[in-house]
Amino acid sequence: MDLHVSGNREFADSHFEQALAKYRDAIQHWDHPAIRYNMAICLLKLDRIVEARDHLERSLSYGAAALGAGPYQQALLYRKLLDAQLAHVTITVQEPAAGVTLDGSWLFTGPGSREIYLQPGKHEVTATKARFLPATMAILVTGGEQLTYELEPAPSAPARPRPSWRPWAVFAGGAAAIGLGAVSYTAGQRGFADYDRAVVVHCPRGCDRAALAAAPEILRTKNRARTEQMVGVSLFAVGGAALVAGAISLFLEASTAEPEPRRAGPVVVPTRGGGTAAMSWRF
Repeated sequence: MDLHVSGNREFADSHFEQALAKYRDAIQHWDHPAIRYNMAICLLKLDRIVEARDHLERSLSYGAAALGAGPYQQALLYRKLLDAQLAHVTITVQEPAAGVTLDGSWLFTGPGSREIYLQPGKHEVTATKARFLPATMAILVTGGEQLTYELEPAPSAPARPRPSWRPWAVFAGGAAAIGLGAVSYTAGQRGFADYDRAVVVHCPRGCDRAALAAAPEILRTKNRARTEQMVGVSLFAVGGAALVAGAISLFLEASTAEPEPRRAGPVVVPTRGGGTAAMSWRF
């Protein structure tokens, strides 16, 4: 009672913040409708009309006998005036264990509904759940409206599979084979050039088979050059085929990957006395 009386003194001196603090302490010991009513008046003076309406509703719930006939009628009048200034919003979530927030503040956990009063303007409602895509809705309300919003978070789509390492390995192997083929083919070309120079030196007037047979080093140079060029051509063929196979595999994996799910959009259906908004998911 001392806290209530102290709050009344602060109220009489127009110290509404201090009075409100005293009343908050007082209801921890005695939740009386008169204290709730006084808190509502303080909040009205402080322009915190959403909180004021909540305390008015609680004070009225005790009835006229508990609050007193005069304050009871005054509370009814205040509530009517506030209802014209605030939007009456119902938020529904059917998904179990889905957490609902309003403007970043916790509201309730689904499944269920919550009726709230909002000041006119923009607000954001979000429903979240582990391993579900969040359902977020931006709403714009005006005073006196009655609106219902239903939000349903949707199960997350499986993560898009990344291209495996195998196509990349095939692609890289093909490129490496082509590179080695180029080295081998170039070495073969140099070998044939060495062979031609050796023939000129050994047989200035031309060599027949017998003359070349007498110079086995020259024949080995020719055979080695021929082998290197054949290896180079083979590596070109293998590397080119691997490049094509790797590119086709990468293209097929990219084209068959799961598409990203599209975000949900609110659908508002007007009803008498307000509107109903449902969050739908389209894939």
